[in-house]
Amino acid sequence: MLVREPILSYDLVSMAQPLVKWSVQLQHVEEIPVIVPRAFKVAQDAPRGPVFIALPSNVIDQQADLRLPGPSTAYRRNRPDPEGIAAAAALLAQAQHPVIICGDGVAASQAQAELVQVAEQLGAQVWHTVLFGALNFPNTHPQYRGELPGEHAAIRRALGNADVVLAIGAELF
Repeated sequence: MLVREPILSYDLVSMAQPLVKWSVQLQHVEEIPVIVPRAFKVAQDAPRGPVFIALPSNVIDQQADLRLPGPSTAYRRNRPDPEGIAAAAALLAQAQHPVIICGDGVAASQAQAELVQVAEQLGAQVWHTVLFGALNFPNTHPQYRGELPGEHAAIRRALGNADVVLAIGAELF
């Protein structure tokens, strides 16, 4: 009687593909200096998201004298729609109790100073999104209120009587 053992073959790149922005498998250790910087670029390009690099055991076992290139300069600011800017400016100019919710896109765009300037001009309270990993607004600034709570009713209470909410660098939905 011939018994065949089941062969389990996992294509990790295909499995990861629906969950990430970019998925790749290294074939040789020498690909690292090309693939790793590209992975960081793809992950940081809008919309930001995860990437997947599969390292098969033959690549893990290889040794090489590699030099990764230094970080590249990335310009990630998009050009806003002039009509949208005018509409937002009109809403903010009329606001009695504006609130700003900021996220890690502020630090990613290196726009902390601009955010402080806007908040001060508006007299707006500034809140961080629920999960943040960068210094987007100085936590010692008198207009800084902290991290928003994670529950909807608590967020409504925290925002109080806000009549305009401006989200900057935040993924809210």
